[in-house]
Amino acid sequence: MLIEWWSDDAGRLLTCNCTHRMLTKMTTPLGRRLRELREERDLSLREFAEALGDLSKAHLSDIELGRRNPSPSLLGKMAVVLRVPLEELQALDARPPVDEMRRRIEADPKLGFAFRRVVEDASVSGEDLLRFLEEQRRKRDEVGPDE
Repeated sequence: MLIEWWSDDAGRLLTCNCTHRMLTKMTTPLGRRLRELREERDLSLREFAEALGDLSKAHLSDIELGRRNPSPSLLGKMAVVLRVPLEELQALDARPPVDEMRRRIEADPKLGFAFRRVVEDASVSGEDLLRFLEEQRRKRDEVGPDE
């Protein structure tokens, strides 16, 4: 089951258990979402930079425009200042977890072969893979852990 967190205009945290919304949200780049959240909170780049520990406006602008990526610690500070769950921002970070991928491939070489096939097959989209994974998860849930 996919659970999505977001906040409404009053800053209340809301959830939605729906794959479609998650797929839609995931297509929003992290930088664009950060800018949306900053503007919803009526923060200028300067104010946001100061709240994050006196970062430069240029650095934040580059993150919002997708030219740079925030460090994990900076992303955590952004979540606090913007009053959103860190998981919401992490879900929008499109960078692959390279170290975890390496560990998984070393443990299961077939996974490495599968990754290579996906990369080489231009007809497979990210949305296709997410749908497939959700279908597999649903099938496992229907069968149950003991069967």
